[in-house]
Amino acid sequence: FERMEASNGAGGEGLVLRVSAFEIYGGKVFDLLHARKLCPVREDSKKRVHVVGLTQRHCHDIDHYASLLAASHDARQTA
Repeated sequence: FERMEASNGAGGEGLVLRVSAFEIYGGKVFDLLHARKLCPVREDSKKRVHVVGLTQRHCHDIDHYASLLAASHDARQTA
């Protein structure tokens, strides 16, 4: 985060941190930052895998990151 702040203060576009979290459970992918929304997985022509509709949250500091991490952890399915 210190590097992001330094980069952003240099007058350029700087660095941005976006956080996503998903879980693969029972062969399905769930978005942990959007109420466990089911997300389809697709492969493009270059063999890159994409999780369609996966939430990306802008993370501006370490406290916000910690809260997103806790929220995604709490949303996980446990046996």
